[in-house]
Amino acid sequence: MAIASKYKINQRLISCGVVLLTSSFLLHFLFQEHDAMKKYMAYIVENGATSILYEKFINQNQSMTLMHAFSEQRLNAPLSAAQRSKLSAQIEAKGEVRGINLHAGAGNNILHGSLQSLNHDVASWVQDIPIMQKYDAEVAEQRHPYGLDAQRLIAGHKHNYYIDFTYQYVYFYHRLDVDDFQFSAWKLLEENPFHMSPAALRALASSDTVTTNIYQDHNTRQPVISLLTPVFSGGVLRGVVVVDFDKSTLNRMFYTLDRPRLWRYLALTINDQTNRLAIQVKQPEHRLFSYVEYRQSLSPDINVLLSVDFSYFILTSYQLLLPYIIGTLLLLYLVRNHFRRHLLLSKENITDSMTGLYNRKVLSADLENRLNHLVKRQIGITFIAIDLDGLKQINDTRGHKAGDTAITLLAAAILLSIRKSDYAVRLGGDEFCLILVNYTDENIAALMQRIIERLRQTDSHQWVKFSSGSYQMQDDDTLEHACHEADLCLYQDKQLRKNARRT
Repeated sequence: MAIASKYKINQRLISCGVVLLTSSFLLHFLFQEHDAMKKYMAYIVENGATSILYEKFINQNQSMTLMHAFSEQRLNAPLSAAQRSKLSAQIEAKGEVRGINLHAGAGNNILHGSLQSLNHDVASWVQDIPIMQKYDAEVAEQRHPYGLDAQRLIAGHKHNYYIDFTYQYVYFYHRLDVDDFQFSAWKLLEENPFHMSPAALRALASSDTVTTNIYQDHNTRQPVISLLTPVFSGGVLRGVVVVDFDKSTLNRMFYTLDRPRLWRYLALTINDQTNRLAIQVKQPEHRLFSYVEYRQSLSPDINVLLSVDFSYFILTSYQLLLPYIIGTLLLLYLVRNHFRRHLLLSKENITDSMTGLYNRKVLSADLENRLNHLVKRQIGITFIAIDLDGLKQINDTRGHKAGDTAITLLAAAILLSIRKSDYAVRLGGDEFCLILVNYTDENIAALMQRIIERLRQTDSHQWVKFSSGSYQMQDDDTLEHACHEADLCLYQDKQLRKNARRT
């Protein structure tokens, strides 16, 4: 039993080593995949940031177009009375609002989008309508496909508009229904409705394009980020060109066109550290937990948080996981078979082929040391010598086959009566030795009785009888001495039996 336990422990240790070895290779590749994914996520952010930077360039182009137009307007002769009258005839009114295309349906084709103003002095700003037509042309031109947006994912989903501070009007490139939305953020610099930082306000006043913090859009009521580019006329801040990036636009800016499958498992959030607002740009379709995260700043206040869900790793790494699982299971199977074969060979080496009990080879120095260690710990070790009575007579009268049967029956009765922690050894012929661990005298007597009862059940002719003698192992006893002492007690038991039969 000790040999089987030893082999089992060794098997488990080597199996653990196999799992650790194969897992180390897996972890190596996982770390490589993790690093590669982080680099790709940095590429995603850089792509999105580059798109925003390009949108800033587009915004500046639109601002330049407006500044040139306003400059020409100052230098050239003003519109004639007939021209102003014709344009004024196109003006619509809705309550306090004046403008063009105030309703989203069919309207006036003089402008592409909607113009709103609370300034009832229409004559003061109607002369800017031709300039807004130039703005329309510039926006339309910039909405053509370009390198970063060759698929037109971004161009058709931007919200471009111009706010004029001088004459208090706003022009949206897309049409808005005045019944749904009326622009109110006229005092941009004073009331800061776009939630710009003080530094951004100063930069805007000094002709820099600025990125706003996240704020709630006055029209859609959704969180957005805007780019504002100032428009100067005669050295005075005349207005701002604005482009809004909402969830839909940002989704297209950061879209992984080269890896569409990854996009389905990607979470993308734009966080505003100052306003404590966030735009949940993208959430994965199937969510377990994030296994790679990447964060990068877009501005001092704005950062991007990307994460990939673990389900994407499962989906894409089966070519790595499958060989790992199959290879590990195969190696564990080979280890198990190896130890099983060795255990069988070891058992065959120390097992009596006829009875299935241990043979003399089990009585090794290693067993002697273990038994002595138990004795020193005050655990009783009992040696019982057993000898089959009348084997010679059975062989002579019934044949050697019957003698072998008698030995086998006695061995089977012993094996079925002892515990798994005990040793049953066939020393040779009809001689047996039992090594019992932690038995009291009552336990020994009960064991002997169990063997007798087993024989009554299996020996139909009641041929098999046996004698026994027991010895309690002492400190520093050898196996040879303990077996010899048990044999002496067996001899005494046989003598008593012979004397009892004579009387």
